[in-house]
Amino acid sequence: MKATLITALAFFLTSVVLAQDANLQKIDSIVNSKIAESDPGLMVGIVKDGKIIYEKYRGLANIQHQVKVTSKTRSNIASTAKQFTALMILQMALDKKLSLEDDIRKYLPNLYTNVQEEIKIRQVINHSSGIRDYVELMSLQDRIWWKQMGLDNDDVMELLEKQIQRKMKIRLFLLIASVGLLSIVGVVALISSNYSIHVFGTIV
Repeated sequence: MKATLITALAFFLTSVVLAQDANLQKIDSIVNSKIAESDPGLMVGIVKDGKIIYEKYRGLANIQHQVKVTSKTRSNIASTAKQFTALMILQMALDKKLSLEDDIRKYLPNLYTNVQEEIKIRQVINHSSGIRDYVELMSLQDRIWWKQMGLDNDDVMELLEKQIQRKMKIRLFLLIASVGLLSIVGVVALISSNYSIHVFGTIV
C-alpha cells in the first residue's frame, strides 16, 4: 500500500513538472515568434512560490549600437515604482517615522518656497498636491524628456526646486505626477537610506 502511494505521488509530481515545462515552452515559443533578435528588446520573468521559474531575454537593448538584451540590462520600470514608493511611505507612517500630514517641505525645504499652503505627504502620494510633473516642465522648456541622455533623479529635483507655483491648488484636480513621487523618494532617502531593504525584506 505504501509503495503504491509513493508511486502515485511520484507520478503526480512528474505530471505537474511536465505540464509546467510544457506551459513554459509555449511561453518561450510565443516570445520567440513575436520578438526577433533585431527587434527592440523584451525581458520576461515568471515567479512562482517565491522562485523564478522562467527567464527570457530577447531582442536589442540598443538598436543603434546593436546591443543585445541580457540579464544585466537595466530597464526603466517607470510608473511601476510609484506603488512601491507609496508603500514605503505608508510603512514609515505606521512605524512613526513620519506623518502623512507632514508638509513635504519639512524634509525638502527647497521645494515651492513661495507657496504658503501646506503640501502634505498624503496629498503627494495620492496625486492631489498640484505639483507639476517633470515631463510637463520639460515640455514647457521645449525639451523632450526621453531624449535627455543621463537624466536622473537629481536633475529632476533640481528642476522642481526652480518652480514657484504649483499647477493648481490642492484637491482641485487629480494629477498623476511622477515628480511628486520622486520627491517622496527624497523623503525616504533622508530618513533612512536602507529603509527599502527593511520594508521589502519584511514583506518577502
